[in-house]
Amino acid sequence: MEMRDRDGLTEQEFLAAYKPGDYERPSMTADIAVFSLSKSETKLLLIRRGNHPCLGKWALPGGFVEKGESVCIFRQEIPRLPFFWNWKGGT
Repeated sequence: MEMRDRDGLTEQEFLAAYKPGDYERPSMTADIAVFSLSKSETKLLLIRRGNHPCLGKWALPGGFVEKGESVCIFRQEIPRLPFFWNWKGGT
């Protein structure tokens, strides 16, 4: 079964309707890699994508930055994200 977004669209339907010209240019995105380090393990903060493309896949937190918006917004947003902290490094 194909995943549908909150508007009921499959990824194929979303991509068919996507119009890059609807968005201001240039566009800027920012992602952030947040690690938790300890003696026994390394953890990486990941989120599950809530929108197409790649709905439901694991990703780094981030997204488009609006004109006049600071990338420091991540400091406010990270505590509110549903996340997964269980990646073990070294292998």
